[in-house]
Amino acid sequence: MTIFEQLTTPNKTEQGLLFFGNQHETVPTRLLYDLYLTPRAKFAWQLIKHKAREFQGGLFPSYEVLGKLLSDKPYLNASLSRKTVSQTLLLLRLTRWLTLCETVRNELGQVKGNVYLLHDEPIPILDAIQLNEDYLHLLHSATKHKDVVVRSVATHIVDNILSDKTQWHYVSHIDWMQARYQDYCSRLGNEKKADFSHLNLDTVQQNLLSSNKERSQNSGERSEKMSELPSSIKELSKSVQVQYSIYK
Repeated sequence: MTIFEQLTTPNKTEQGLLFFGNQHETVPTRLLYDLYLTPRAKFAWQLIKHKAREFQGGLFPSYEVLGKLLSDKPYLNASLSRKTVSQTLLLLRLTRWLTLCETVRNELGQVKGNVYLLHDEPIPILDAIQLNEDYLHLLHSATKHKDVVVRSVATHIVDNILSDKTQWHYVSHIDWMQARYQDYCSRLGNEKKADFSHLNLDTVQQNLLSSNKERSQNSGERSEKMSELPSSIKELSKSVQVQYSIYK
């Protein structure tokens, strides 16, 4: 039994996975040449993509699985620490190749798992905040991270977005994602989707891509959360809110 085959074994918690991208492109060229990502982070994206299916639920590899597959000495059954795996995934989240969009809990409030979105290119910051309103907080906390690579990447991302005059970061792709999802539904017809109901991926996906999702609804809540952030992040937040009002 391979490591990935072991993923089908029931666990107490499982991580859900949705892929919003080109299913036929094996490895995005932008991923290979992304200046922010370490070789390990690029390989991690490919391992995660291996379990993804177009607009369908899949299993996100566990830390244990990723630790073994990303190890420099897999032939010795060596494994990376959870800390290293966590930092690798953090790089993917900071660079917006991966989005943690929902934490699923049972009726007792216990965590059943997380739902991740995997992208075939870094999504614009507008969409990152739309899918996860805590993205700016994540970015801010990463600028103070103990790991020098994570800290440097986060700081450079903030500086780059604030200094970039092209404004491409503020152009939303949500409508494009909705169109691709609708096209997928049309092609799917009455075929049965992958069964991953225990993490409610269908519901999560519909909510994320719903044309009724209010983009401006969270502006007030987002403003309150920005009050304790440093000036650079506050400036970035203000820019985001201005662009929301333009593009909504």
